[in-house]
Amino acid sequence: MAFAAFGCTILTLFSEYRLISQWVAAEDWTALMDVVPYTSTHVTTYTVLLLLANGLILLFGSKKAAQA
Repeated sequence: MAFAAFGCTILTLFSEYRLISQWVAAEDWTALMDVVPYTSTHVTTYTVLLLLANGLILLFGSKKAAQA
């Protein structure tokens, strides 16, 4: 389960990077100025929340396995 969540995080980051690199290649500076400041905040928040959620799952999952 944790692997799938990490995989989704990585795919999201790669898709954001690809989108931004396409804008740079097309020299679409207006799109970059409009989107990048907000996107970086959202992607960072998303990544931190998923890491915390996975940490909690691993922590409580290991406690349940130890009790069984």
